[in-house]
Amino acid sequence: ILGLHRAWRGNRPKVLFVRSRLEILYWGLMRPYLWWLRNWLFVCELHDLPSAAPDQQPARVRRMIAALRNYDLVLAVTNGLSDDVQLLSGGQIAPTVLPLCTGLPRLEAAPCPEPASGKVILGYIGTVDQAHGIDDLFQAVGLLPSHFVLRIVGRVRPQVRAWLDQQLANLPWADRIELMPAIPYAEVAAAIDNCDIMLAPAGDTLHSHKYRSPLKIFDYLARGKPIVAAGVPCHVELLQDPVNALFYTPGQPDQLAARIS
Repeated sequence: ILGLHRAWRGNRPKVLFVRSRLEILYWGLMRPYLWWLRNWLFVCELHDLPSAAPDQQPARVRRMIAALRNYDLVLAVTNGLSDDVQLLSGGQIAPTVLPLCTGLPRLEAAPCPEPASGKVILGYIGTVDQAHGIDDLFQAVGLLPSHFVLRIVGRVRPQVRAWLDQQLANLPWADRIELMPAIPYAEVAAAIDNCDIMLAPAGDTLHSHKYRSPLKIFDYLARGKPIVAAGVPCHVELLQDPVNALFYTPGQPDQLAARIS
């Protein structure tokens, strides 16, 4: 991408690259005052917008758009995010879409599933909270036969712990839910390999539906696992039903259970 950028050709300027929201705001808004950086190439990787909806422009959204106007190259992780930035900027900013990818090794050959025996492990690796649609997984397990087990590997933020404990305490099938702590990325491939079906749910937020480029999906694909995913726009950009995944409607655990079975 940099090789094709007009500012890069010929003189090879120094590059400032940022990807956190605060850094994007700081450098974008300060650039007009940093005259000694006028010949640098400013690049940012955008993952979200501080807005409840793309047609709303509170002060924090206007501030972000103002910052993005001062970047030479804006990268967005989904088409939905790129489209909303173009809409909010009146077409002045056209981000280049660059989805995330996996750092896991691909299988050397196509997986050969063994005949089902004993437990069927449903796997989820990632953040554990409502914004990621975890409650759909909890409810779907109760609609499946007793040999289906849900294994969740990931981070539980302190502010979510009470909600999670309450969810598990109220589920008659909680003994079929395995909650495991977050693991180093080097161990993720083995964790995926030890599951039979991988799950990619989604919450009810704009970010979860439209702006996320979930690393877990690329990891699941690299390890050759069957995937059941929420059929939200950001997942539809990466997966095709029924070619490499099966989709369900978020908020409908009965549909999720049907797709799993």
